Amino acid sequence: MIKQVGNKVFCESIVNAHSHGFQYAMAGLAEYSSNQSDSFWTWRDSMYRLVSEMNLDKFAEINRKFLTKCLESGYGHVVEFHYLHHVTNDPLDTVKCLYDLASDVGIGMTVVPVFYHSGGFEQKIKETQKRFYFESPTKFLNHVEACSHLIPKSGNHRLGYGVHSLRACPIKWVKEITSAFHHLPFHIHLSEQVAEVRECVKHYGKPPTQLFLEEQGDHPNMHLVHATNVSDEELHMIVDQNAHVVICPTTEANLGDGYFPLRKFLRLGGKFSIGSDSHVTVNPWEEMRWLDYQDRLQHQDRLGLFDAKPEDYRPELLYKAVLDGGKAAAGVAGSYLEDYFLGPMDSHSDLREHLAKKIYVS
Repeated sequence: MIKQVGNKVFCESIVNAHSHGFQYAMAGLAEYSSNQSDSFWTWRDSMYRLVSEMNLDKFAEINRKFLTKCLESGYGHVVEFHYLHHVTNDPLDTVKCLYDLASDVGIGMTVVPVFYHSGGFEQKIKETQKRFYFESPTKFLNHVEACSHLIPKSGNHRLGYGVHSLRACPIKWVKEITSAFHHLPFHIHLSEQVAEVRECVKHYGKPPTQLFLEEQGDHPNMHLVHATNVSDEELHMIVDQNAHVVICPTTEANLGDGYFPLRKFLRLGGKFSIGSDSHVTVNPWEEMRWLDYQDRLQHQDRLGLFDAKPEDYRPELLYKAVLDGGKAAAGVAGSYLEDYFLGPMDSHSDLREHLAKKIYVS
């Protein structure tokens, strides 16, 4: 994982396990209080305005800048949770564009086309969301199959698929979609916002994470994005079904989501990855630092996320968990990602301390 080559120290790069590349264009530009109830839901209005102005050239320009930044900061692979399907008349155009850009920049790419049908729980699609829309699971699954023929032969590129959220997909279609491609990693947003949880309970009688896990079609490689506002019962369900959680600390903080109960989850045997999501920060080391510091603030101690033994080095445990979880999310388990330069060898530090400095000091 960490190695010395001459007087330089390297580690394996990290997977950015949740990205909406086009949102890089609005990172840092949505900090005006639009009204007295500024929230995740009002933030979406800024995102919809960006979507309405999108064309393929602009899409490519934004994503090239974003992928270049990822590579510079320590990400060696990106999982693109892709729902901006209809930038042109052919939804395959954006998929091909993403793979081409990743190949050109020199970073691995897992495109995750996601199903988006509803404008809210049992609501019709809104005008501002029509560029995300698929009419039916059949048309969407045919699209995923077509995407599989666009994966470049060279480079470390993969395909996943998913559902945007239970807000965007009627529960009656969840099993049909999750059952379709068990060989691909499956991703879904769940329980990000308290209001979302309340609306799901109102419409279906259960919170989103519980409802999804009860209805999904026994998919063996599930990645639940955010899962911020989950109950203890839902935490146990996630672990029991061997699902992973994708945590996006800086975006979840920026949007006021809350924070995932990671220490409790890890004590149950849970697995996780990290993502930059809306890209207010494109820095895996900062995401890891936020994970650890959120935990310390929540518990008012420095015991650490992991149930560590005296001989364990906590920064290394965190890095290894993020690395392995990210590879599972991207569908690249068993692959070695690009080397990332941590810095020159410091004669006063061992190799592992270079990793700690990167996480806590960078």
